[in-house]
Amino acid sequence: MPIIPYLFFFFFHDSFIVPFLPLLSHRPLTPQPFPPSKTSVNDEGLILILLRCVNLTWLKLRGCREITEAGMAAVGKNCKALKKLSCASCLFSIKGINAVVSRCQGLEELFVKRLRGAHNGEEVVGSGTTSVTSVCLKEIDDTLEKIGNLHAALVDVHLENIQVSDVGLVGLSKCLSLDTLHIVTIAECSNVGLNLVAENCRMLRKLHVDGWRTNRIGDDDLISVAKQCINLQEMRRHPLS
Repeated sequence: MPIIPYLFFFFFHDSFIVPFLPLLSHRPLTPQPFPPSKTSVNDEGLILILLRCVNLTWLKLRGCREITEAGMAAVGKNCKALKKLSCASCLFSIKGINAVVSRCQGLEELFVKRLRGAHNGEEVVGSGTTSVTSVCLKEIDDTLEKIGNLHAALVDVHLENIQVSDVGLVGLSKCLSLDTLHIVTIAECSNVGLNLVAENCRMLRKLHVDGWRTNRIGDDDLISVAKQCINLQEMRRHPLS
Protein backbone atom coordinates (compact mmCIF):
# COMPACT_ATOMS: atom_id res chain seq x y z
CA MET A 1 0.00 0.00 0.00
CA PRO A 2 1.56 3.37 -1.02
CA ILE A 3 2.17 5.98 1.66
CA ILE A 4 0.09 9.14 1.25
CA PRO A 5 1.46 11.66 3.76
CA TYR A 6 -1.27 14.26 3.80
CA LEU A 7 -4.60 15.33 2.35
CA PHE A 8 -6.28 18.73 2.39
CA PHE A 9 -10.05 18.90 1.77
CA PHE A 10 -11.78 22.20 1.18
CA PHE A 11 -15.01 22.73 -0.80
CA PHE A 12 -14.72 19.77 -3.15
CA HIS A 13 -17.71 17.71 -4.16
CA ASP A 14 -17.20 13.94 -4.05
CA SER A 15 -18.12 13.67 -7.74
CA PHE A 16 -15.03 15.77 -8.46
CA ILE A 17 -12.73 13.85 -6.14
CA VAL A 18 -13.66 10.25 -6.98
CA PRO A 19 -12.37 10.21 -10.61
CA PHE A 20 -8.95 11.26 -9.32
CA LEU A 21 -8.68 8.61 -6.60
CA PRO A 22 -6.15 6.50 -8.56
CA LEU A 23 -3.80 9.50 -8.62
CA LEU A 24 -3.64 9.46 -4.82
CA SER A 25 -1.46 6.38 -5.08
CA HIS A 26 1.30 8.46 -6.64
CA ARG A 27 1.37 11.87 -4.94
CA PRO A 28 -0.12 13.97 -2.15
CA LEU A 29 -3.30 15.94 -2.82
CA THR A 30 -3.37 19.65 -2.05
CA PRO A 31 -6.53 21.03 -3.72
CA GLN A 32 -7.35 24.72 -3.95
CA PRO A 33 -10.66 25.83 -2.42
CA PHE A 34 -13.82 26.20 -4.45
CA PRO A 35 -16.22 29.08 -3.69
CA PRO A 36 -18.21 28.44 -0.48
CA SER A 37 -21.42 28.05 -2.47
CA LYS A 38 -20.23 24.67 -3.75
CA THR A 39 -21.22 21.52 -1.91
CA SER A 40 -18.39 19.76 -0.14
CA VAL A 41 -17.15 16.19 -0.07
CA ASN A 42 -19.54 14.00 1.92
CA ASP A 43 -19.11 10.92 4.11
CA GLU A 44 -19.31 8.53 1.17
CA GLY A 45 -16.63 10.35 -0.80
CA LEU A 46 -14.41 10.66 2.27
CA ILE A 47 -14.68 6.94 3.01
CA LEU A 48 -13.74 6.04 -0.59
CA ILE A 49 -10.60 8.13 -0.22
CA LEU A 50 -9.71 6.77 3.22
CA LEU A 51 -9.92 3.18 1.99
CA ARG A 52 -7.07 3.95 -0.42
CA CYS A 53 -5.04 5.98 2.06
CA VAL A 54 -4.70 3.79 5.13
CA ASN A 55 -1.19 5.17 5.76
CA LEU A 56 -2.43 8.75 5.96
CA THR A 57 -0.59 10.78 8.61
CA TRP A 58 -2.04 14.29 8.12
CA LEU A 59 -5.68 15.22 7.44
CA LYS A 60 -6.94 18.79 7.13
CA LEU A 61 -10.68 19.45 6.79
CA ARG A 62 -11.80 22.99 6.07
CA GLY A 63 -15.36 24.04 5.29
CA CYS A 64 -16.45 20.42 4.70
CA ARG A 65 -20.12 20.95 5.50
CA GLU A 66 -21.34 17.50 4.47
CA ILE A 67 -18.96 15.42 6.56
CA THR A 68 -20.71 14.11 9.68
CA GLU A 69 -19.73 12.16 12.79
CA ALA A 70 -20.05 8.99 10.69
CA GLY A 71 -17.37 10.22 8.31
CA MET A 72 -15.08 11.12 11.20
CA ALA A 73 -15.62 7.67 12.70
CA ALA A 74 -14.38 6.26 9.39
CA VAL A 75 -11.24 8.38 9.72
CA GLY A 76 -10.56 6.85 13.12
CA LYS A 77 -11.26 3.33 11.85
CA ASN A 78 -9.16 3.48 8.69
CA CYS A 79 -6.32 5.89 9.50
CA LYS A 80 -4.53 4.37 12.48
CA ALA A 81 -1.27 6.09 11.47
CA LEU A 82 -2.79 9.58 11.66
CA LYS A 83 -0.52 12.07 13.44
CA LYS A 84 -2.04 15.43 12.52
CA LEU A 85 -5.73 16.39 12.41
CA SER A 86 -6.97 19.88 11.56
CA CYS A 87 -10.69 20.75 11.40
CA ALA A 88 -12.08 24.22 10.70
CA SER A 89 -15.55 25.51 9.79
CA CYS A 90 -17.11 22.04 9.63
CA LEU A 91 -20.60 21.03 10.77
CA PHE A 92 -19.87 17.86 12.73
CA SER A 93 -19.64 18.13 16.51
CA ILE A 94 -16.94 17.38 19.05
CA LYS A 95 -18.32 13.84 18.98
CA GLY A 96 -16.67 13.52 15.57
CA ILE A 97 -13.34 14.60 17.04
CA ASN A 98 -13.80 12.03 19.83
CA ALA A 99 -14.24 9.31 17.21
CA VAL A 100 -10.77 10.04 15.83
CA VAL A 101 -8.99 10.73 19.13
CA SER A 102 -10.20 7.48 20.70
CA ARG A 103 -8.88 5.37 17.81
CA CYS A 104 -5.72 7.19 16.66
CA GLN A 105 -3.51 6.88 19.71
CA GLY A 106 -0.46 8.09 17.78
CA LEU A 107 -2.07 11.49 17.21
CA GLU A 108 0.46 14.26 17.81
CA GLU A 109 -1.19 17.46 16.58
CA LEU A 110 -4.84 18.48 16.93
CA PHE A 111 -6.22 21.78 15.57
CA VAL A 112 -9.91 22.54 16.10
CA LYS A 113 -11.46 25.83 15.01
CA ARG A 114 -15.02 27.02 14.44
CA LEU A 115 -16.86 23.71 14.65
CA ARG A 116 -20.46 24.65 13.92
CA GLY A 117 -22.16 21.55 15.28
CA ALA A 118 -22.75 21.24 19.01
CA HIS A 119 -23.86 18.02 20.64
CA ASN A 120 -26.74 18.37 23.07
CA GLY A 121 -27.94 15.16 24.66
CA GLU A 122 -28.75 12.72 21.87
CA GLU A 123 -29.11 15.24 19.06
CA VAL A 124 -26.81 17.40 16.98
CA VAL A 125 -28.03 20.98 16.97
CA GLY A 126 -27.09 23.83 14.68
CA SER A 127 -27.18 21.78 11.50
CA GLY A 128 -27.94 24.81 9.33
CA THR A 129 -24.97 26.01 7.30
CA THR A 130 -25.46 29.62 8.35
CA SER A 131 -26.05 29.14 12.08
CA VAL A 132 -22.97 29.17 14.28
CA THR A 133 -23.45 27.39 17.61
CA SER A 134 -21.04 27.28 20.54
CA VAL A 135 -19.48 23.94 21.33
CA CYS A 136 -20.83 22.28 24.45
CA LEU A 137 -18.48 22.79 27.39
CA LYS A 138 -18.86 19.20 28.54
CA GLU A 139 -18.03 17.78 25.14
CA ILE A 140 -14.71 19.51 24.52
CA ASP A 141 -13.65 18.87 28.12
CA ASP A 142 -14.53 15.19 27.64
CA THR A 143 -12.38 15.15 24.51
CA LEU A 144 -9.35 16.57 26.29
CA GLU A 145 -9.89 14.24 29.23
CA LYS A 146 -9.95 11.30 26.83
CA ILE A 147 -6.70 12.46 25.25
CA GLY A 148 -5.08 12.60 28.68
CA ASN A 149 -6.39 9.21 29.78
CA LEU A 150 -4.97 7.65 26.61
CA HIS A 151 -1.63 9.35 27.31
CA ALA A 152 -1.67 10.56 23.71
CA ALA A 153 1.63 11.82 22.31
CA LEU A 154 0.24 15.27 21.56
CA VAL A 155 2.88 17.95 21.07
CA ASP A 156 0.90 20.85 19.55
CA VAL A 157 -2.58 21.94 20.71
CA HIS A 158 -4.58 24.95 19.45
CA LEU A 159 -7.88 25.75 21.19
CA GLU A 160 -9.76 28.66 19.64
CA ASN A 161 -13.28 30.05 20.08
CA ILE A 162 -14.57 26.98 21.90
CA GLN A 163 -15.63 26.39 25.48
CA VAL A 164 -12.90 24.70 27.48
CA SER A 165 -12.62 24.77 31.27
CA ASP A 166 -9.93 23.75 33.74
CA VAL A 167 -11.28 20.19 33.44
CA GLY A 168 -10.01 20.11 29.86
CA LEU A 169 -6.63 21.51 30.88
CA VAL A 170 -6.35 18.79 33.52
CA GLY A 171 -6.67 16.27 30.69
CA LEU A 172 -3.98 18.07 28.67
CA SER A 173 -1.68 18.10 31.71
CA LYS A 174 -1.34 14.32 31.28
CA CYS A 175 0.22 14.79 27.84
CA LEU A 176 3.81 14.95 29.05
CA SER A 177 5.25 15.58 25.57
CA LEU A 178 3.22 18.77 25.06
CA ASP A 179 5.41 21.30 23.23
CA THR A 180 3.05 24.08 22.12
CA LEU A 181 -0.24 25.29 23.63
CA HIS A 182 -2.41 28.02 22.11
CA ILE A 183 -5.46 29.19 24.09
CA VAL A 184 -7.41 31.78 22.07
CA THR A 185 -10.66 33.51 23.08
CA ILE A 186 -11.44 31.03 25.84
CA ALA A 187 -12.62 32.51 29.14
CA GLU A 188 -13.46 29.40 31.18
CA CYS A 189 -9.87 28.42 31.96
CA SER A 190 -8.07 29.77 35.01
CA ASN A 191 -4.69 29.71 36.70
CA VAL A 192 -5.65 26.38 38.31
CA GLY A 193 -5.73 24.49 35.01
CA LEU A 194 -2.72 26.31 33.59
CA ASN A 195 -0.63 25.57 36.68
CA LEU A 196 -1.40 21.86 36.33
CA VAL A 197 -0.17 21.99 32.73
CA ALA A 198 3.00 23.74 33.90
CA GLU A 199 3.63 21.22 36.68
CA ASN A 200 3.36 18.18 34.41
CA CYS A 201 4.26 19.34 30.90
CA ARG A 202 7.89 20.23 31.50
CA MET A 203 8.69 19.96 27.77
CA LEU A 204 6.48 22.98 26.99
CA ARG A 205 8.33 25.44 24.73
CA LYS A 206 5.57 27.75 23.46
CA LEU A 207 2.56 29.18 25.28
CA HIS A 208 0.14 31.64 23.64
CA VAL A 209 -2.78 33.07 25.65
CA ASP A 210 -5.00 35.39 23.58
CA GLY A 211 -8.29 37.17 24.14
CA TRP A 212 -8.42 36.94 27.93
CA ARG A 213 -11.17 39.20 29.28
CA THR A 214 -11.91 37.75 32.68
CA ASN A 215 -8.39 38.20 34.13
CA ARG A 216 -8.43 34.68 35.54
CA ILE A 217 -4.77 34.29 34.58
CA GLY A 218 -2.44 37.00 35.80
CA ASP A 219 1.22 37.89 35.53
CA ASP A 220 2.10 35.84 38.62
CA ASP A 221 0.58 32.77 37.00
CA LEU A 222 2.62 33.24 33.84
CA ILE A 223 5.77 33.73 35.91
CA SER A 224 4.99 30.46 37.67
CA VAL A 225 4.72 28.70 34.30
CA ALA A 226 8.08 30.13 33.23
CA LYS A 227 9.74 28.89 36.43
CA GLN A 228 8.40 25.36 36.11
CA CYS A 229 8.86 24.91 32.36
CA ILE A 230 12.61 25.35 31.98
CA ASN A 231 12.41 24.64 28.24
CA LEU A 232 10.00 27.53 27.65
CA GLN A 233 11.25 29.69 24.77
CA GLU A 234 8.20 31.69 23.77
CA MET A 235 5.31 33.10 25.79
CA ARG A 236 2.65 35.45 24.43
CA ARG A 237 -0.28 37.00 26.20
CA HIS A 238 -2.80 39.36 24.61
CA PRO A 239 -4.17 41.72 25.70
CA LEU A 240 -1.60 42.64 28.32
CA SER A 241 -2.97 43.43 31.78
